[in-house]
Amino acid sequence: MFKISTGIGCVFAAAITVSVAQANECGEVSIMQGDWGSAQIVTAVSKFLMEEGYGCEVTTVPLSSNPALASVSETGEPDILTEIWTNGAPAYEGLVESGAIIPVTEVLSDGGVEGFFVPNYLVEKHPELATLEGITANPELVGNRFHNCPEGWTCLNVSTNLLKAGGLIDAGIDNFVHGSGETLAASIASAYENKEPWFGFYWGPTSVLGKYPMTLVEMGEHKQMYGPATVLQNARRLP
Repeated sequence: MFKISTGIGCVFAAAITVSVAQANECGEVSIMQGDWGSAQIVTAVSKFLMEEGYGCEVTTVPLSSNPALASVSETGEPDILTEIWTNGAPAYEGLVESGAIIPVTEVLSDGGVEGFFVPNYLVEKHPELATLEGITANPELVGNRFHNCPEGWTCLNVSTNLLKAGGLIDAGIDNFVHGSGETLAASIASAYENKEPWFGFYWGPTSVLGKYPMTLVEMGEHKQMYGPATVLQNARRLP
């Protein structure tokens, strides 16, 4: 049976530490295929190494964070969740405590960043937009719209609750839920091209934040519940 070893250095190959003797016994392995950039890279590299290096028969299962956790809880599949952003996944802590899943390592060894962003050109023109308080007081300056995550992403629930708790919905800001990560990224590119208002959720490291200078909005005091991204193993697969 496929085994995972913790505490190794290579985060992309966190699930690939099997001995030579175990290689012939790897068998069939199912792994999560996330629909955002870093998860796609982690899954692709993991799949390549397991197949080409250890002879595993790897099946990818398209899932985002919350559906992936629900699937593991209800069906025991997939065997490996290659990247989960745990701070917006309420089921995560209970699944770890019950032993249903076992955290292996942090995928992003230097950490990740996520939050509400506005383009730098807006902050340069309107410095008050660097804070959530300033946006709430001036919703028209960000186009009266918040660009939210797609369904199934953990950030959708977190962002929606923050919009409500922070008074942004009451201030008249529309909570626009994107249909995919691609349209969310495209909205930033379009706003930059036309120097239009934009306010929404994004995360890094990503090519989007590398290409388009964005300001992370100051949210005020809050508590970080969990680390950002984790590789998980379904404990039911352990011998």
